[in-house]
Amino acid sequence: IEEFKENRTILLVTHDMGAITKFCDKVIWIEKGKLMDYGDPIAVSKKYQAYILNYNLQHIETKEFDVNNSVKTDATEKDYTNVDMSFKNFETFGDMKAQITGIGMFKSKTKERVEYVYPNTEVSVVLKVKNNTYIEDEIVGFTVKDRLSNIVFQTNSFELSKNLSGKIGEYIYEFKFIIPELNTGEYTISPAVASGTQVNHIQHNWIHDAYVFRVVSNNVSKLE
Repeated sequence: IEEFKENRTILLVTHDMGAITKFCDKVIWIEKGKLMDYGDPIAVSKKYQAYILNYNLQHIETKEFDVNNSVKTDATEKDYTNVDMSFKNFETFGDMKAQITGIGMFKSKTKERVEYVYPNTEVSVVLKVKNNTYIEDEIVGFTVKDRLSNIVFQTNSFELSKNLSGKIGEYIYEFKFIIPELNTGEYTISPAVASGTQVNHIQHNWIHDAYVFRVVSNNVSKLE
């Protein structure tokens, strides 16, 4: 397709957001014959994702969160004290009955915060979630995307068979895993909190590209 695009115009009609962000230079979003939006594929796909879940995408320049009296859950026994508690210039949607209030990636053994990682390194993605009301059947998770907004992998507490229900308060969740053999480059993490099941759920808070990290090839000298 990339070679074909060099001297031809391609019209791609699809609901596949991955294909749109990977191959398209511009996108037109049409809903029942009505022009909903036109422009950058990544920007429009974010609006479309919020629309199909019946939420408006909000653009937040600066948002600060109070982290006093944070509560640790059984999801982690570690005290991650340097999880970012403020996000700047991000896009989010949901009913805000629960909110993502912090995110960070750390080396699992040392709890050292990392912004670049090597394949086959064990890391922990740590999320702080504030429940503004009691949330039954809570689902906490995240999606990792590449620079073209293609989904690389994703996980959540429901898929991991972790039953969560939380009272009002702030909770810490840790997801420990080994970085797969990803290509060198920049990746983003989009955290989310919902309730229900994987198939039928209510989205409380989704933050696009809240955390950025870089995968570095193992044959590149470590940046000590």
